[in-house]
Amino acid sequence: MWKEDCDDFKLKKLVGTRWIGWGKMYASSVAADDRGNPWIVSYGKEVFRWNKITESWENMGLKNVDRVVVGSSKHIYAMKKSKKRGHYNIYRWL
Repeated sequence: MWKEDCDDFKLKKLVGTRWIGWGKMYASSVAADDRGNPWIVSYGKEVFRWNKITESWENMGLKNVDRVVVGSSKHIYAMKKSKKRGHYNIYRWL
């Protein structure tokens, strides 16, 4: 998976030897968990996870997010600006 550039937030995936557009989803932040499932922060600042079974993006229910990151096994985090200027809240999925 690949984010085309910082201007248009287009997602692409490798199919065979070609990079193709990945639906109509746009992302400002991209990460993949230990099972290879992509997690993104959409252009609308919501967190989504790719569901391989339904082949669709699942909204994970967190809004106004700036970044999604993945640590070791099953550690997925999102950073969201705090009401306190210059601070962030960190959320973890369990």
